[in-house]
Amino acid sequence: MSDVPNFQREPENPENELFQDEMAAGDWAHSAAAGDQQRKRGASTLLVTGLLMAVTMFSFEAAKQSIFHHLSIWQSHGITIGFSTITAVVVASILLRVNQRRDLRLAHEISQRRLMEVDIRERKPGCRDG
Repeated sequence: MSDVPNFQREPENPENELFQDEMAAGDWAHSAAAGDQQRKRGASTLLVTGLLMAVTMFSFEAAKQSIFHHLSIWQSHGITIGFSTITAVVVASILLRVNQRRDLRLAHEISQRRLMEVDIRERKPGCRDG
């Protein structure tokens, strides 16, 4: 493929160019719908995460107060800070691992698609040099 934009070069096959334009328009509509769905899913994930964290911290504070009722206010704050820090590190490490796996999977998929594109171009009549 040429690096020159479509509007500056002659189409090799006008029917193919029209099909690609229609596909690009369809991809845009599908992409916009997928983006809306992803935003909704992200918002619900944040809501669930916030509620779970609130329940977790409430339960932690209730248990801490009932077990360690003799602690000073700063000792209590120190324990809470330690607990929330450890919780944040554990959750962040899990998310990093999940994202790394997803990124590897996507990189593999991209490389497979590129290999298929090269294979298709090589099989297409009229695309071979020589």
